[in-house]
Order: sequence, then C-alpha cells, then structure tokens
Amino acid sequence: FSLIDQNITLSEQKLKLIIRKKQSLMQKIFKQELRFPEFEGEWNNKTVNDFGKIITGNTPSKKMKSFYSQEKGYPWVTPTDINFSKNIYNTSTKLSDLGYQKARHLPKNTLLITCIASIGKNAILKAEGSCNQQINAIIPTPNYNIDFLYYMISFFKYKLELLAGKTATAIVNKSEFSKIQFLVPSLPEQERIGNFFSLLDRLIELQEQKITLLKQQKQGLLQQMMI
Repeated sequence: FSLIDQNITLSEQKLKLIIRKKQSLMQKIFKQELRFPEFEGEWNNKTVNDFGKIITGNTPSKKMKSFYSQEKGYPWVTPTDINFSKNIYNTSTKLSDLGYQKARHLPKNTLLITCIASIGKNAILKAEGSCNQQINAIIPTPNYNIDFLYYMISFFKYKLELLAGKTATAIVNKSEFSKIQFLVPSLPEQERIGNFFSLLDRLIELQEQKITLLKQQKQGLLQQMMI
C-alpha cells in the first residue's frame, strides 16, 4: 500500500506539473512572448464579431413538457453543463424535436461562452444542439480555428469579467460581447496553437485517468482484505 500511495503521489505531482506548464505556455503564447519557429508576422486586431455569427441562446417554454427530454434529444446547454471539459457532446436536459423547433439552432463545433452570472466559462459544442440565454454562441467562419478560439478566450476570460463588472448585475450583452478585441494570428498559426494545447489537454486527461485507476485499484485491494 505504501508503494501504491507513492505512485499516486508521484502521478498527482506530474499532473500538477503538466497543468502549470500549460498555464505558463498559454501566458507566453497569447502574450506573443513565444512563437512556433515556422511562423512570423504580426498578429491582427480582431473583434468577436469578426470570428463568425454570434447567437444568444433561448429557453423554450418550460410549461411545455413535450419540449424537453432527459434521455434522447438535442443537447441544450446551460452554464451548469460548462465545467472543466473542453468538449460538450451531451447535456443533462435535452430538447425534443418539438422543443428544438422553438430553440436557436447551433451546428457542431460551435463555441459557447457564458455571459450572465457565471462569466467567461466556455466550451465547444460537438453535436448539433442549442443553448439557453445565459450563453452567447460563436459559429466560426472558415478563417478561424475553433480550438484556438477556445484557448484564447479561456486565457482572456478576465476581459469578459471586467466588462461584466461595469454593470449592476454580472452580464455581458451580445452587443458589448461582439466588440471585445483580441490579437489573432494567421489561420495556420491558429491551427498550430489549437492542436498544441489540445495535445496538452489530452495528456492532462490521461494523467487524471491514471490517478483515478490507481485509487480504484487501492480501494479494490482494501475491500479484498476486509473479506
């Protein structure tokens, strides 16, 4: 058990190291202190409106039970569905075909950003679906890489928080949201950055799975000893 605990501790330390490395690299890359050697040239100032079509979600009438489903249906994203996972494939509450007709349709690979109450959480919707009115969605044009936009907005979350702080309640409306400015590189550099951080996130996920498995193995051995 001492060896198992030691392995768990070392694995947790490695996880923290990868997370710190990711945070450090995000700081350097998005502040343009570090670039991949194959790229040069200035990043261009762009607004959120340049990234693609912006859609604020809505809520089909909750009085109509036929609009909603707990099992099969279209994902309907609320802020509680946006936590630590980058990608959203499913949601706790779904829309039926009837409910989806009343919702604002979003294609897969849409970027979702919370803009009311819990400001600046974001995720990528990986299936056709919809979201509620607390979320602004960006359907990017082909000139913008969805993974790059996800990591960039994650890093610059404070921009949304500062904007929301100017209002009586924590809210960033669609008009103000569309005007937020970011420095953005060419599409090939966006793709390189997006793929790089996606790989780091995959390493973090695998390390988390390893830690979970080690703890399960320890618990299983303890249970066997108690029999």
